[in-house]
Amino acid sequence: MTFSAEQLNFFKFSTVVVDDFPVALRQVFVSMWDTLVASPGIPKWDDSVTVLNLFLVKEGGAKKVPTLNKSYKEWDCTSLFKATLFAQTFARGVSTLDKLYVKPRGLSSGTFHHSVVSPTGNQAETYALALDQLRLLRNTLCHQISTLKIDKATFDNYIQLVKDAFTALGQNTTKIDEIGKLGEDDFPTTRLKQLKDELKKEKDAAIEFKQIDDHLTKIGSQVVDVGSDVKDVKTDVTDVKSQVEDVGSDVKDVKADVTNVKTQVEDVGLDVKDVKAELTDVKSQVEDVGSDVKDVKAELTDVKSQVEDVGSDVKDVKAELTDVKSQVEDVGSDVKAELTDVKTKMQQVCSEVKGLSACVDAMQAGSSEGILSQ
Repeated sequence: MTFSAEQLNFFKFSTVVVDDFPVALRQVFVSMWDTLVASPGIPKWDDSVTVLNLFLVKEGGAKKVPTLNKSYKEWDCTSLFKATLFAQTFARGVSTLDKLYVKPRGLSSGTFHHSVVSPTGNQAETYALALDQLRLLRNTLCHQISTLKIDKATFDNYIQLVKDAFTALGQNTTKIDEIGKLGEDDFPTTRLKQLKDELKKEKDAAIEFKQIDDHLTKIGSQVVDVGSDVKDVKTDVTDVKSQVEDVGSDVKDVKADVTNVKTQVEDVGLDVKDVKAELTDVKSQVEDVGSDVKDVKAELTDVKSQVEDVGSDVKDVKAELTDVKSQVEDVGSDVKAELTDVKTKMQQVCSEVKGLSACVDAMQAGSSEGILSQ
C-alpha cells in the first residue's frame, strides 16, 4: 500500500501516541506515587492488590474510577490521565493537578501550552502542564482520524511538543527521535488496523470520561445560536433574579412573622405549663379533701351507729326505770301499810308498857312500905 507523506506522518504520530504515551504515563504515575504518597505506612507502587486498593480509596472507591480497578499495566491513556492529571491523590486530596494548575490558565480550544515548565519552579505545576500537553496531543490526533493526514510542519511541531513534555516528566525521548525513520514498510495492513482501533478506543474512552468533546465541529456551528440563547437566558436570569430578590424580601417578612408567632407560642406554652402545674396541685388537693370527706363520712356512720345503739340502750333503761318505779311504788304502798300496822302495834305496846310500868311502880311502892313497917 502506498501512502502520501501526510498519511505517513499521521501513522507515525499515531505510533507515538498509542505505543509510547502509555509507557511514559505509567512510569510517571509510579514515580509520582513513590515520591508523593509512599511512606512508612504506605508501600511504594508494586501493582499489588493492596497498593491498588489504597489508591482506589484515595480516589473515592472503585465505583468512582472503574477503569482503574485493575493492574496499572492495563490502563490506557484515558485511565492514566485519570490516575495522574485528574487524580485527587497527587493534589493532597483537596483538588486535582488539572484544577490547580491547568484550568486557571484558560487555554483556548485547539491550542497547546507554549511551555510546560513552571515559571516558579513548582514541580507539581510542571507535571500538570506536561501531562495536559500530552492529553491535548492525544485529543488532536483523535480528531484527525477522519482525514488520516498530518502535514510535515504540524508533524514536526507535534513531535517537539511530545519531547518537551517527556523531558519535563523525566522520560527518555530516544524512541521519539527514531519515529522519523519509520517508513511505509513499518505500517502493514494489520498494523494500520491496530492503530485505528486503538485510536478509536482512546477517543471513545476520552469522550466517556469528558476529557475531550467528540462534537467540536457541531459546537462550532452552534456557537452563534448559543450566544443568542445565552443573551435571552441572561435577560431571563435578570428577571428571575429580581423576582427572587422580591421573594427573598417577602420571605424575610414571613420569617420575622414566624419568629414573632414562635415567640408567642413559646409564651403560651409556658403559661399552659404553669396552668397545668396549678391544675395538678388543685387535683392533688381535691383528692386529699375527697379522702378526708370519705374518712369523715365513715366516722359519721360509726357515730350514727353508736347513737342508734345508745338510743336503744336508753329505751331499754327507760323501760326498766318504769318497771322499777312501778315496783318502788308497789313496795312503798306495802311499806306504808306495814308501817301503819307497826305504828298501831307500837302504840298498843307503848300503852301496855305504860300499864306495866304503873303496876311495877305500884308494886315497888308496896314493897317499900312493908319493909318500913317491920
